[in-house]
Amino acid sequence: MCPDRLLSIVVVTHDSADHIDALLDSLPRACCGLAKEVLVVDSASRDDTAARVRRRREPIRLIQLKRNLGYAAALNAGTLQSRGSHLAWSNADLVLQDGCLLELVNAVDQDEQISAAGPMLLDGAGRCLNSARRFPGLLDEFLESFLIHRLWPGNPWRQSAHRPDRAPISKVSCDQVTGALMVLRRTVANEIGPLDEGYFLYQEETDWFFRAAATGRQARQVPASRAIHFQGGSSLGNPELLSWSLSSRFRFARRHQSPLGAILLWLIRRGGCLIRRVCWTGRQLLESDRDRGRLRDRALHRNYRTRLWLDCWAMRFLSRWLRSVMSAGKDGNFHPSSGSKCVSQDGKQPLNRPLTG
Repeated sequence: MCPDRLLSIVVVTHDSADHIDALLDSLPRACCGLAKEVLVVDSASRDDTAARVRRRREPIRLIQLKRNLGYAAALNAGTLQSRGSHLAWSNADLVLQDGCLLELVNAVDQDEQISAAGPMLLDGAGRCLNSARRFPGLLDEFLESFLIHRLWPGNPWRQSAHRPDRAPISKVSCDQVTGALMVLRRTVANEIGPLDEGYFLYQEETDWFFRAAATGRQARQVPASRAIHFQGGSSLGNPELLSWSLSSRFRFARRHQSPLGAILLWLIRRGGCLIRRVCWTGRQLLESDRDRGRLRDRALHRNYRTRLWLDCWAMRFLSRWLRSVMSAGKDGNFHPSSGSKCVSQDGKQPLNRPLTG
């Protein structure tokens, strides 16, 4: 049973001690009197994140997972234990501005065809971030892999609904909003299904919005709702980031694109890794001896891991793709057999039921 206009805020943490207090402090002002419940899902943090949440005076439900199952799995675990009519899925490395969540709840209530609403995200310096996007295509992958987005941030092909240096003044309909913070109705969550837990990190919201688009729904960015995003959070500097990103992109291509498109994506990503290795080598030549040694160690570590991972994926990915083409899972729907299922908070017992409260 879902109380009318109760917002369930599900926050995922992992080694987020540096950010969680600032986020929780900003929630009352962001809700502006809206009834809320706060659930913090801690994915086996090694720091004192859980202790900081326990010390809070306001009522917060802390759900501790025994191991880090990924962002999607943590959100699903928190959503299953929530009871609100509306859901807010949030990173821990955010600070919400006044009225942020209230504006998003009002937006999804005004139009039943909205899959989810997201805020205008700002970085620590107040610059607009790329938070309203199209679904990724091969052109977007090419521009990102070959660093064209970094060299020319305002290019007209950028994978966003607006130029990042020009904030929209009205609501923007788009394919997807960033998964750092999004608000949706529980009825929509039950209709679309849970997040695909086959994505450990990255692309989980893209997959969810892609399934939502198949039902005729669009995402909505609300510029009146704003939040500061300290990008990276606990994952910043993690050497596994590249592997997680590539694995998620290939999984999305395998599930939602043609076999040719998936193969082209692999080739583009392989070429992009080569370009990045060349850039790392050039940067070493321009650094001092001490910095050069540090950069060389980091570059060699990344290059070795990237080349080894991609070479192994060449055979594994193509064989899995051919098998999936022959199966019944290529209809774009959510299939637990694809490795995506909702789990209990201890990460052991599968829960094959909708996201009801």
